[in-house]
Amino acid sequence: MNTNWIKIDSERCKACGLCIEACKHGCLGWGSKINRAGYLPAQIVAPASCIGCKLCLYTCPEPLCITSIEPNTQNESLLKNGDRNAKNDDSTHKSIDLGQTESLLKNDDSTQKSIDLGQTESLLKNGDSTHKSIDLGQTESLLKNGDSTQKSAKPSQDGDKNSPNGVPRTLRAFMKGNDAIVAGALAAGCRAFFGYPITPASEIAHDAMQLFESAGALAIQAESEIAAIHMLYGAGATGTMAMTATSGPGLSLMQDGLSYMAAAQIPGVVVDIMRAGPGLGNIGPEQSDYAMIVRGGGHGEYHIPVLAPASAREMFDMTREAFRIAFEYRTPVCILADAFIGQMMESLDIPETLPAASDIASAQFPFEARVDATPQTSGHIISTLDLIPESLAKKNDDRFAHYDAMKSIARFEYTEFSPDCPSDEAPNASHADLDTLIVAFGICARIAREAAQQAANAAQKRFALLRPQTLWPIDGDKARPYIERARKICVVECNRGMMRADLARFIDETRMYGICRDGGVVPTVEEIVAQLVS
Repeated sequence: MNTNWIKIDSERCKACGLCIEACKHGCLGWGSKINRAGYLPAQIVAPASCIGCKLCLYTCPEPLCITSIEPNTQNESLLKNGDRNAKNDDSTHKSIDLGQTESLLKNDDSTQKSIDLGQTESLLKNGDSTHKSIDLGQTESLLKNGDSTQKSAKPSQDGDKNSPNGVPRTLRAFMKGNDAIVAGALAAGCRAFFGYPITPASEIAHDAMQLFESAGALAIQAESEIAAIHMLYGAGATGTMAMTATSGPGLSLMQDGLSYMAAAQIPGVVVDIMRAGPGLGNIGPEQSDYAMIVRGGGHGEYHIPVLAPASAREMFDMTREAFRIAFEYRTPVCILADAFIGQMMESLDIPETLPAASDIASAQFPFEARVDATPQTSGHIISTLDLIPESLAKKNDDRFAHYDAMKSIARFEYTEFSPDCPSDEAPNASHADLDTLIVAFGICARIAREAAQQAANAAQKRFALLRPQTLWPIDGDKARPYIERARKICVVECNRGMMRADLARFIDETRMYGICRDGGVVPTVEEIVAQLVS
């Protein structure tokens, strides 16, 4: 009997084939029966070859589709029978549990030891399992529970609650970028999530449904993306920190509500994990939602801040920052990440305790939604309708003046690469002999970073990477000194040149060229290097 097992839920499988490609031992292949959704699912074809590497689990973009369990003699038959609700009292589930519930946390004898992001509710509620993992959803009350045991996550600092200097202790976690979004939202004090699952963003909705309840927050699966964005509108109107998450086709449906939120100056956070389009496209990584969200998206003229993380660490940090920006400037904020960043697993430190369940944002919010229109409550009415053209034009003027103040949040990362000089030892930006400046965000920036160093060594020239961390606003004045230093500008992106078109507003197009891929294809280090040194 092999010691490690995986289980595939054929009804959840969308036949993307990523697990089959990731398996290096030929354990997986295509099934012979179409599931209820019309897909030909992957299946285990050589279980004896499985070594328990779990690459298939980490690669699968669909929550709960692949689970990993170390069976004993008692639960082996349950796994072979495909029982999705296996409830073996003596089974030991060994994982980093992102979806634990309050009842599980209070279980005296529970043990969780392995990495499994796809565990089912029935396994989570297994009365005899011992929990020893990182709890991203724990609240202060849960942490104070005298009978709960948390053993596997070692705090990075000593002390009962805070380090000696008063800084809250953190825990080291290993998680997907999508999971980091949920952890960051809870750490920011988010009190509500409204969403509709869509690959490759489904983990965000899945985690929110499990973690928000244990944190004293609300999570609702809406009947559609249209409903989700208008729920976000309503929650933001009451001063509640709230969030939704989707991907390209879902974001298209949200544009109506997003336009309303921007016009009414309602805060909220929208996460877009981009996939290839147009239409349904596929679930491969792409950056083709750039134009839709950076240029406003919905009808009318407006903008919203757009943050572009390039790691799980930044997914966590930028989610917290997104809520700060949303309430400081009274605006919806978008976190725009490609599928690679959402699905990539990395280690990061997270706070051991979460903010109190009280509504953090409401005290800062100057109005609340009301339904009773009286002279005394007229200031509480939220409406974007204005039938007087001059009045609406004045409101739009005021809104764009407000946008000018948002330039202060513009951020980018700049790194120079010299021959034989590692990126972490790169010289400062004072050199004028720069051959090419690469501009890229998200996964393209990570690939371009390696390409820039290889090109510097191959061509014996200096290269640099400018990575926008905010896609809107982009402060051309801040970037211009770095842009002017380079002889050429190379824009690398997973679309057909959307960001390059924006950069042309303050960069001479004759100096720019692009390396663009779409359809779920990602530029390689080799092809970027070839372009840079040619």
